[in-house]
Amino acid sequence: MSPSSAAAPTPEAALFCAPSPAPSMKIRPAAASDLAAICRLADEINLQHHRALPHIFAANGAADRDRAFWAGLLDAPGGALLLAESGGEVSAFIALSLLELTLPFLRPRRICRVTTLVVTAAERGQGQGSALLAAAEDWARRHSADEIRLEVKDFNQAALNFYLRRGLEPQSRILGKRLDQAPAPHSDQDEPKG
Repeated sequence: MSPSSAAAPTPEAALFCAPSPAPSMKIRPAAASDLAAICRLADEINLQHHRALPHIFAANGAADRDRAFWAGLLDAPGGALLLAESGGEVSAFIALSLLELTLPFLRPRRICRVTTLVVTAAERGQGQGSALLAAAEDWARRHSADEIRLEVKDFNQAALNFYLRRGLEPQSRILGKRLDQAPAPHSDQDEPKG
């Protein structure tokens, strides 16, 4: 689509079209016309996760296997899908969703959850991830979030270090145990003391 034929940005979209750290980079909301690029990037991060955790992450399928999933996030209430463009090409995206925590034993909190952040391998280290995370924080503040949260798999130390350098702090650990394998021997002596 040529710039002259593009629709005028919505007020919310205009907030994301502000100058970015790199002069040729632009952060903007995703549109349906971006779904092929989003699926390509999602396949890239999925392959990385599948290689490390094949019992959790499915192998990559057809090019548009996940298209309906990502399309559903474009207009999802309480969510956003933001892109980074470099040289006119989509090079990264971040997916966000708002969650209301209202458990009686926790303080009420509105959480902005980063469900996915991916930068194509060829563009890593160029500022797209940082720019998207900053845009996500701005979006979260505008939507009255108290906190931004995300989950990083243990194998992905590069991502963990990226987030730690940007001020995110560990809050918990998710533990899992595969039940499709022989049980590991354990000792009651390893039990935590009350």
